Amino acid sequence: MKKRLWSAVLASTLALSACGSSDTNEDASNSEKKEDQQDVNVKAEVMDFQFSLTNTINDHDLPLYTYELAKLQEETPSEEELEQYKEEARMAASDVSNALEEVSVPDTLSEYEEELQAATNSLQDAYQAWGDNLSDEAGHAYEQYEASFKEAEEALGNVYVELGLTEPKLTKEVSDL
Repeated sequence: MKKRLWSAVLASTLALSACGSSDTNEDASNSEKKEDQQDVNVKAEVMDFQFSLTNTINDHDLPLYTYELAKLQEETPSEEELEQYKEEARMAASDVSNALEEVSVPDTLSEYEEELQAATNSLQDAYQAWGDNLSDEAGHAYEQYEASFKEAEEALGNVYVELGLTEPKLTKEVSDL
């Protein structure tokens, strides 16, 4: 009788300890799944943020490229037309810069806010510099624009690399030339 009682107690103890171990493993597994999901969410938020930047730029920058392309045509537009394109380009650059002010870093990306805000500010500076330095010269290099744009791309790229993502190429996403 005692053997049976001890056997029942031992079996119960083993069953309970196996259940307890299973719960611990489940908790660890659930915790890992939750962290993985949060990581995926952060990556998606960063990509959404980048898309909001590029969409904002693309919504306003066409007159800049129209002006630059007009200067490269074999038959250049008249001086009046070129001046009109230039004024529209100047306004577009200002519009891009102002619209980028409205793009804010989501709260879910607060850990990366400094870098993402730096990218946004550099993009604003880039377009402001482009508008301020429009040239009538075909093929003119906008060095200040390019330097600020590169800073923005690097700041955003640093966040991407930190998250294990491939660095974005903003130039390909916003350039119409």
